[in-house]
Amino acid sequence: METDIRNLRLLRRWAMVILTAIGICRATGSVAQSYTESVLFGFCDQCSKGYEPRSWLYRESTGNLFGTTLLGSNNGGTVFELAYDGIKQKYSRQILHGFCTRDNCTDGAAPYSGLIADQSGNLYGTTSAKGTHDGGNIYELVFDQVQQKWTYTILYSFCSRAACADGMTPYAGLTVDDSGNLYGTTYAGGAHGYGTVYELAFDQTKQKWVEKVLYSFNCGTNTCPDGGNPALGLYLDSNGNFFGTTTMGANSVGAIFELSFDQAKQKWVEAVLYSFCGEKSCADGSSPSGRIAADSAGNLYGTTAGGGSHGQGTVYELSFSGNQWSYSVLYSFCSGETCPDGQTPSGILNVDATPTLTGTTYAGGANNSGTVYQLTYDQQTKQWVHSILYSFCAKENCTDGDIPTAGVIPDGSGNFYGTTEAGDVDGTVFELSPSQ
Repeated sequence: METDIRNLRLLRRWAMVILTAIGICRATGSVAQSYTESVLFGFCDQCSKGYEPRSWLYRESTGNLFGTTLLGSNNGGTVFELAYDGIKQKYSRQILHGFCTRDNCTDGAAPYSGLIADQSGNLYGTTSAKGTHDGGNIYELVFDQVQQKWTYTILYSFCSRAACADGMTPYAGLTVDDSGNLYGTTYAGGAHGYGTVYELAFDQTKQKWVEKVLYSFNCGTNTCPDGGNPALGLYLDSNGNFFGTTTMGANSVGAIFELSFDQAKQKWVEAVLYSFCGEKSCADGSSPSGRIAADSAGNLYGTTAGGGSHGQGTVYELSFSGNQWSYSVLYSFCSGETCPDGQTPSGILNVDATPTLTGTTYAGGANNSGTVYQLTYDQQTKQWVHSILYSFCAKENCTDGDIPTAGVIPDGSGNFYGTTEAGDVDGTVFELSPSQ
């Protein structure tokens, strides 16, 4: 029975990666575990206060962690805060909002993505379902200093225009610019029904948030040359250009795109930087599964859930040189018979100044329950070297967590924080610290 449940989880998660969501291997894997894992909080199975966290965490300067759970609170999901309780000597959870508590779920449901914060500390996120028009919501959480509580407000409900021309089903999280404008993608809707890139800005005259579609993806009868059905968030560079991925593409397994504003045409223009599965047997990867990240030099990085030399996903790089983008696979997962190096990467990819890339795989590893891994560039050998920081389900009954799907975030002191969607307690928030 336990095996059947785990297989069901993996199948369900694989389906979600394809929705939400490469190459010759350039490095050798290492299984040396140099980090210690600690569970900060275990979620309750079938608990109204939320369980199955599948999104990345946001960490504020005080060290408090914020995230979402897909289930709980009338099966609509939750937004939670995890803060350290000095008296109890442990982390305590506070529910900031439980979804699907208003009539017909106008407050939204199924928050697949995590949270972002503006310069004032206000939190923003999306729900992929329900809402006023059943197309999902963009919401804000503001802390009321007087009442000492968080207030939930819907900023926009999708599918409010005819044929959902404004977009629908925002699986992805948000990106915020220096002016406080919000940007994201919808998986469906738009002018052609294949999703959008949108902006949400506060109109001072109307005193409300106004949504604007920057681009509507358009699939032809058989192919999607410009991509279609984006399920992941956007990376915004210093020049105001957006980079993202789609689940559809010229070869039907995804694409990487750039969206830039054309001053002459006074409109946003999309350019496809790469279409996946352009190499034999999808050696370049298929099904992008992690949102685009960048290093200080402007090189772009991401992951795919499938393809690669071993068919179990990749980490890739896009570098700009000579007025064009060049695509390369940095690592192909499942280099051994039992995938000790991990299998099927997903979630955000953390990129530091080195650059060192840190991410998660939701399967594979020493116990086939997922890993936290790193890729570091060896200047001497000119190769990317893969290492395992932690393999999950190393403790009895998987009390350390099982199936990390969202990636990890750093704290600036060498520690990483993340979530697992399963385990003995149906999900965890964990910390990885360098071993002494």
